[in-house]
Amino acid sequence: MAENWLKWNSNFQGSCLFIDAWRNGANDDEVQQSLQKITLRWLDYLNRQFESGCETGEFRQDLDTWQAVYQLYGVYLSSHLFQSMGKESVDSEMFWKGMDILMSQCRRLS
Repeated sequence: MAENWLKWNSNFQGSCLFIDAWRNGANDDEVQQSLQKITLRWLDYLNRQFESGCETGEFRQDLDTWQAVYQLYGVYLSSHLFQSMGKESVDSEMFWKGMDILMSQCRRLS
């Protein structure tokens, strides 16, 4: 999933397509509201994946799943920014290192 997500957004010049659209529009605009709904649905989906991982024992039971989503999104956006600034490798080495660290934290017992 992470690989496809990273590839999908690689054409949007270092940022998130939805965040760029928000930044350039009025918050009460119908398009803005639709973007927010789509993004919230995506974040909810990511959260459900972490919750599922907790339920199946893939992740630790005390995992704060919303914090994990927050960190995942941070790694994702950082990769795009660093890629656009020439500070990330073509094969997204920093992104994958960030993902490894995040997944390790999700699995580690506190």
